[in-house]
Amino acid sequence: MGFPNLKAPHFVGLLAPARTPSAIVEQITQATRTALAERAYQQFLIDGCFEPDVDSNSDKFRRLLEEDVARWTPVVKALGLKID
Repeated sequence: MGFPNLKAPHFVGLLAPARTPSAIVEQITQATRTALAERAYQQFLIDGCFEPDVDSNSDKFRRLLEEDVARWTPVVKALGLKID
C-alpha cells in the first residue's frame, strides 16, 4: 500500500517576467547567491525545513520547474483536475 515512488518536493524560487534582460536576471542571481552564502540565512532555511541550494541558477531552476510540470501533468490529466 502507499506510493513508494512518489516524489512531492517543495521549493521556493524567484521568477521574472518573460523577456527580462539577462543582465537583470544575472543581477538577481548574484544577489540570491550572496544571501545564500550567509550561514545564518542557510540555517534559517534549514530550520524552516528547506535545503538551501547554494549552486542554483536560472537554468537549473528552469529545469526543476520543467521536471515538476512533466511529473504532475499526467496526474492532473488522469484525475481530470481543472482550475476554477
